[in-house]
Amino acid sequence: MAPNTLRWSAFLIGMLAFAMRVVTTFWVAPLTWDMSEGVGPLALIAALMASAIIPLGIFSLIHRWDRNRSAGFTVVNGRLTVGPSLYQAGTQAILMLFFGAGVVPTERDRHLLRLSESRSDWLVVLSFTGVMVALALACLLVRRPRIDLDPEGLTIRQLFQSTRLGWDQIAPGSPMVEPAKRWWGRMRIDLKATHSYPLSLSIPIARLNMDPASLVSAIRHYVEHPEDRATIGTGDAPVLYAPC
Repeated sequence: MAPNTLRWSAFLIGMLAFAMRVVTTFWVAPLTWDMSEGVGPLALIAALMASAIIPLGIFSLIHRWDRNRSAGFTVVNGRLTVGPSLYQAGTQAILMLFFGAGVVPTERDRHLLRLSESRSDWLVVLSFTGVMVALALACLLVRRPRIDLDPEGLTIRQLFQSTRLGWDQIAPGSPMVEPAKRWWGRMRIDLKATHSYPLSLSIPIARLNMDPASLVSAIRHYVEHPEDRATIGTGDAPVLYAPC
């Protein structure tokens, strides 16, 4: 499955979560009003959880089927590139659309809920929902964080900043996954000493679409084997990567 197809699948599934949340608000919630005090709230909570879990489960199944084909490096303009995890981005987008449906203004009319007729309520709702939709699209379309490898070095592109390192700036044996922060997925890059002390960078990599150990191993390979750098982004590269 192409990455863009997976992105738009996540958005459509997010709209399903939005619709299920609205259905829960207008049709399921009123059914719980006549239940006992102990059962009604639990039934409503269960319905709300289902309207989030079912779309997330559908997206997880789609991603699991496609994961082995899409994870890893891609070749873009002669560079090896690893972009953001589509699973994390899709999950965040689905949850944002789910929460965006939670502020639909309602009024109780006997045993039913109906849309509020207050203009001020709708102004707030449309503003909030618009922000959540925009954030969901940003999660799916913004290609950051990202790491690009080319024959001269690597570029680390985080959400609001980029760092450029030449291969000769990186100390031998680096980078490595920080043992104490394995669950947070951080990579430590030690730099060659430029003054009287060594420097290092701690880079978050948990949101990248590649296994941290494989990513670190690939970068270290090019640090320690200068003769292979010229093959980056070509069919002769010794590191396996997924084609675009």
